[in-house]
Amino acid sequence: MIQYTVTVSVPNELAREWETWMTEKHIDDVMATGKFISAHLWRLQSPEGSTYTRFQTQYAAESMEDYDDYRMNFAPSLQADHSAVFSSKVTASREILESIKKW
Repeated sequence: MIQYTVTVSVPNELAREWETWMTEKHIDDVMATGKFISAHLWRLQSPEGSTYTRFQTQYAAESMEDYDDYRMNFAPSLQADHSAVFSSKVTASREILESIKKW
């Protein structure tokens, strides 16, 4: 199992718009690629008092091959869609985690 995690910092004044766009469009588009078996959107609760709201989206893939196919064939256009709507107002970082054991 592979977990693809995207952490995004969104200015507070755009947080609601960004969250709506993610829940009503972007995550559905990512899942429609067929490369992930689940997705989970989180809002980070700390640190408080920041001018940014941080979100984390976690996508689970059955294999590294599925993730690699997503990255090569789908991610560029989906990331371009995100940039077209939110441009440089948000920043994102990405991580890939490989499951070792689940309790």
